[in-house]
Amino acid sequence: MSKLFCVVCNKETEYYEWKHKKWELATGVVEGWGCGRHTRVSYPEFVPDSLKEDRKKHFRAILQPFRGGEVSKEYIEAHGTKHIQATPQQIAKAKYLWRDLPGWHNRDKSK
Repeated sequence: MSKLFCVVCNKETEYYEWKHKKWELATGVVEGWGCGRHTRVSYPEFVPDSLKEDRKKHFRAILQPFRGGEVSKEYIEAHGTKHIQATPQQIAKAKYLWRDLPGWHNRDKSK
């Protein structure tokens, strides 16, 4: 595959899904080719309100012990370390990894 110059990344890159348009950048409006990293369409999540409320209500029940290879401190607080395979060092370095989920701030009250 050949490389093209991406006006958004400001460098040559090999990428699929090129798009030619006017790009609004911090330095101003630029017309040119942009790589697929900037042209992807994100689709909204269509979830009923009742399911959104259930996710908040049952936050602790849907937690996962790992995210991106790191141990979740929320999971340890909710369920302990008995059912996860992690070293004591990993457990000591556990972080809050699920702050982006709805219901995180009310996790102590969840079921």
